[in-house]
Amino acid sequence: IGNANPQALVLAVSCFQAVEFVGSPEARLILAQTTIHLACSAKSNASYEALSKAEEDVEHGETIDVPEHIKPHSSDYKYPHNYYKNDKVGGYIRQNYGAKKRYYFPKDIGEESKLKQILEYMRRQK
Repeated sequence: IGNANPQALVLAVSCFQAVEFVGSPEARLILAQTTIHLACSAKSNASYEALSKAEEDVEHGETIDVPEHIKPHSSDYKYPHNYYKNDKVGGYIRQNYGAKKRYYFPKDIGEESKLKQILEYMRRQK
């Protein structure tokens, strides 16, 4: 389900805790409701795909050093929380984080479409 419905994980964990607390036979209804909700939920595997691609690069030795300006105690680091742009993207400042390759490609599905808009906005910023 991923970022298409990030609350799905919260629901699944709550279901687990409720089932553990309530017990049988009442837990059947909790399990049924949760199963139906998750089955009908928007789904995206974009996070999974990103993680798989990044892990593949690491396995093949395709890694880079952390840029000096973002290492601990660097005086050149720009603390993102000090940069408020607007209600859409707060705490963002363009700086080199060392990444040359993009792994996460959000989809226009459910809540993930909002993440896609935010990332597109951030890429356009100077």
